[in-house]
Amino acid sequence: MARPSEGRAALIAGVGCYAIWGFIPLVFQAMAGVGADAWEIMAHRMVWSVLLAAVLVLALRQGDQIRAVLRDRRTLGWLMASTLLIAVNWTTYVMAVNGGRTLDASLGYYLNPLLNMAAGAWLFRERLSRAGLIAIGLAGVGVALQTAALGRLPWASLLLALTFCAYGIIRKRVSVDAGPGLLMECLFLALPGLAWVIWIESQGLGHFTDGPAATLWLLAAGPPR
Repeated sequence: MARPSEGRAALIAGVGCYAIWGFIPLVFQAMAGVGADAWEIMAHRMVWSVLLAAVLVLALRQGDQIRAVLRDRRTLGWLMASTLLIAVNWTTYVMAVNGGRTLDASLGYYLNPLLNMAAGAWLFRERLSRAGLIAIGLAGVGVALQTAALGRLPWASLLLALTFCAYGIIRKRVSVDAGPGLLMECLFLALPGLAWVIWIESQGLGHFTDGPAATLWLLAAGPPR
């Protein structure tokens, strides 16, 4: 059972993450405003996320974990799987937000905690309190009402929720701290992201060099996680 201090820290981290995610659509829409489509935004996100992740690992002095991961094929395999899931999640989110389906995207992340709690109880034998069960029930009703209001199957919502839940399950099973795990995922994504950026720029289709505003907005694709 988690100690009270751990539970409080988890609550603060969760609230902070969801607050940041609430503002991220504005960032991606600003990137679209300078001409970047979802694929260009994702490519820059893949590239510039490496720098942020590397700074975190260096600041926390976790370089030894990176070397340990590189020697462990099983852990590398799990992290490759989590990388694929988070790449699908990121791409779906950006496409939904910049495709006029921000409500679908928000529904996906509203649904995600329900799946996380269900996975915790089913896979990790975590006990749910009565308050937790009530919260799940109320959130489930909210999701059902919002889905009914959309009037269609919210495929983006379901994909976001399922991929992020699966991502969380994998990362919980991998004995690597958040920072080193994030850096490895970013390294896996950096090469295809860089290749795409170079290709579209060489074809005159990229926007990174269109001006200071475009450059700064696409650089900002890295920090949002």
